[in-house]
Amino acid sequence: MAVKSTMRSAERRNGPKVAAVVPEPRITIIDDDDSLRAALVGLVRSLGYTASEFASAEDFLASPPESDCIVTDIQMPGLSGIDLKNELMSKCDAGDHDHRPRRHWP
Repeated sequence: MAVKSTMRSAERRNGPKVAAVVPEPRITIIDDDDSLRAALVGLVRSLGYTASEFASAEDFLASPPESDCIVTDIQMPGLSGIDLKNELMSKCDAGDHDHRPRRHWP
């Protein structure tokens, strides 16, 4: 009983406690190796994150999801991971809102 009254008096002084709502991070996996991509997506989801996947940088650029983090293979047919990073940076600099990240690029 004493604990309840202490908690109530603390609530009266500080107001009710409200939990902050933090959006779930969204992670995008881009890799041309199907088995590695599937393994990474499974790992990311098992850790409680939302994951999207693409088999190429071109597929990603054609319909980019909102992402907090992009994990990409470096060597892929077509655009490499480095080429993709450069393309995304140039689109952000140009103000292309379809490719703007939810958070600032490092």
